[in-house]
Amino acid sequence: MDKVWMTSAARLQACRAMHNANPKCLFIAWFPESATMLKQAIPEGSVVLAEDVDLQKIQDRMVVFTEHYPLQKTEEQLFLRLNLKEVPVLSALDEPLFKFFGGERMQELMKQLGMGDNEILGHSMITSAIKNAQRKLAQRVFSEQKTNSQEKWFQLNFTA
Repeated sequence: MDKVWMTSAARLQACRAMHNANPKCLFIAWFPESATMLKQAIPEGSVVLAEDVDLQKIQDRMVVFTEHYPLQKTEEQLFLRLNLKEVPVLSALDEPLFKFFGGERMQELMKQLGMGDNEILGHSMITSAIKNAQRKLAQRVFSEQKTNSQEKWFQLNFTA
């Protein structure tokens, strides 16, 4: 279940609002840089790196992913390990994953249609498009190098 904002700042603001509405939210980030930015907006203990999450940490919590991992297989493995079915994934059109697949064009189109930064895009077609983008990326990544940020991940792993 994908929810996409125009900007990362708007997504961060939405995370803060979600936490205020439900302090039991557990925000999971794939990259340390993302977790650090989120921890500046949300109290300690509410943000965890995907590599550090386990069943005990998610017990009685509302799990929310704050970004997609570029490779769908990695996401699926964690979802299986944690026995997660439908989990919200919050993204922004200015993230590297979207930049590589026309996020800037989508931002322009959404602005022309009158969409504000704090409005959410959410539809099964968006989720399908993200999964297709992840599959395309997987075909171009031959030897993955782990990094601290999504942007650095693309610099090191994505071959055009």
